Amino acid sequence: MHFSQRPIHIFLFGALFAAFTAHAGPSLEEAFQRGKAAISKSQSTDGSFTNLVNTSSTIYTTQMVLLYEYLGMIEEKRPIVEGLMRWTWNQQNPDGGLPGYLGAPSDISISVQTYLAARIAGESEDSPRMKRLAEFFIPRRNYTKELLVRPFLMTFGLDDSARCLPEFVETGALALRSNLPWIKDMLYPFLHILLSGHVHELSPEKTPVALGKSNFCSRSGWNRNITEGKPAFWDWIDGAFNSDGTLFDYTPTTIPGLMALSTYEMNDERKERFNILIKKGLAKLETDQIHHADGAIQQSPGDAAVAETTVVLLGMTLSGVSSRDPMLEKAKKFVLSSQLPATGAFGMPKNCEKHPDSDDTSTSITTLRLLMETDGTYQLPENADLRAKLKRGVDWALGLQNRDGGFATWEKDRLGVSKSIFNLTGMVLSESVMEHSARAAAMLSLFRDESPIYARAHDRVLHYIRSNQLCDGSYSGTWFIDYVFGTAMAINALATTPENDYADPSLQASITTSIQYIAEHQREDGGFSESPDSFLQKRSVPLATSSPSQTGLITSALLSFSKFERYRNWKLVQPIIDRSIAYLVATQKADGLWHDPTLTGVVFPKIEYAIYPTLQEVFPLQAIGMYLNK
Repeated sequence: MHFSQRPIHIFLFGALFAAFTAHAGPSLEEAFQRGKAAISKSQSTDGSFTNLVNTSSTIYTTQMVLLYEYLGMIEEKRPIVEGLMRWTWNQQNPDGGLPGYLGAPSDISISVQTYLAARIAGESEDSPRMKRLAEFFIPRRNYTKELLVRPFLMTFGLDDSARCLPEFVETGALALRSNLPWIKDMLYPFLHILLSGHVHELSPEKTPVALGKSNFCSRSGWNRNITEGKPAFWDWIDGAFNSDGTLFDYTPTTIPGLMALSTYEMNDERKERFNILIKKGLAKLETDQIHHADGAIQQSPGDAAVAETTVVLLGMTLSGVSSRDPMLEKAKKFVLSSQLPATGAFGMPKNCEKHPDSDDTSTSITTLRLLMETDGTYQLPENADLRAKLKRGVDWALGLQNRDGGFATWEKDRLGVSKSIFNLTGMVLSESVMEHSARAAAMLSLFRDESPIYARAHDRVLHYIRSNQLCDGSYSGTWFIDYVFGTAMAINALATTPENDYADPSLQASITTSIQYIAEHQREDGGFSESPDSFLQKRSVPLATSSPSQTGLITSALLSFSKFERYRNWKLVQPIIDRSIAYLVATQKADGLWHDPTLTGVVFPKIEYAIYPTLQEVFPLQAIGMYLNK
């Protein structure tokens, strides 16, 4: 639908709102200040905004039960296990299976993992809910659909496929560690467990008969000592853990890592160190559990303290809040302290010492530079060391720019198979990601005049973004939901195109098409919302109602786009933004927050999604603040 064909009441609404804001500025200012005061209450003493990420599925919750069993701690942790299973059963669908998110179809892998965890926890296979669960997955079982749970089935002796794995698989995994994506940190511990014969055979009372036993190999006996005595694995895992006992940055990698640590059999200093790491890891995972009023316990993947604190800092800076504001001063100190000394990069959680990512690195560096430019301190001689640190982070990020010009999340795609694996499983590996590329483009635009290397990288990522526009003008997201957000992020990045090139008619035409796409997906109340179903249907699927969080995220991107391009397309964008701001002000609660339960973030596209508590609130607030400061 072309702009001229849109209902006339939409344009009248925009005109009325523009007139309203001309006389009601203080109400917008009050809304912003009320929200800022509310968010500041959740700031920790170290300056961070540290809240547990809330995920949509039972994947991590049931994995904790499996971990307790492997470590021989089921009875010791019985109250926790019962709480974990209570939350799990609360998510059961009418068809008996377990979904990746509320309202989604039941997922085979999640359902099979739930059945295994329930048996280990002591649930009878004759209970009504177990019978319903079995009736769901038994006729639908498929090896490919169970990829996420398959390593655990092998670990507990319910799948003999690992008997087929020759020694070179384990050796090759280590040899290729610099070329494999992040998933190596989850699979390599499993490979060690399986190839060294540390399979945990379940007792009869815990064995899930309905799952059967997969046998794809005629080889008999587990090959013990294939990995035993090899220092390579132990050297790798010894250096892979963070000091708080976590591996990589999330629960899925920590659990198999702790399992593998427990199999070390030599009594030496390393054994003592591993025991300490296991205790720390368990304590961290249990700290990351969300306790509900009914006694149910939900396992969170962890915090996103660096990411959320950086976004608060960026949002308030773009809203015109002074860098001397106490909340911002504390947040800035925390973000600066989170930069990894060796690389200059940033990770997402508070204690991510080993695995930074391009997204948080780009956003953190952009935020710190903008903050310093806003207060006029970037070029001061006393900040030379900080400038050098930021450039070191930029240089690290450039190492994640793929051949197509886009940016990967954790590691560059050297093998060229990441996109195919994503299409099969929904797991993001090392392929280029639209929103990470967009954030890298924003970062590089601030540094392009300082080096021809930065300018070339900026040009390449802009080409990647332009070349990935879909025929309807949209762009798909990956780590946030989904097409409308991805489109807003893409044009925000394209607005950083050098001025001489930005006037190109073909570029302007593609941007206009994208703006039109966003306008056509705005709801009548001025808000936006999109369902996780968009990933499955490969098109924007709206929710039943608007989402303040998604609306704030999209509106903030549009306001940033307008500022980057010096309001060239403001006549097209203003009606969208005006209506969005009106919606956000109208939906703000009395305490200054929005309390939006809508899923916004992504864990595994097509499978599992997330809510970042601070981001849910700061996105709408940032949009209002940027609107006031435009």
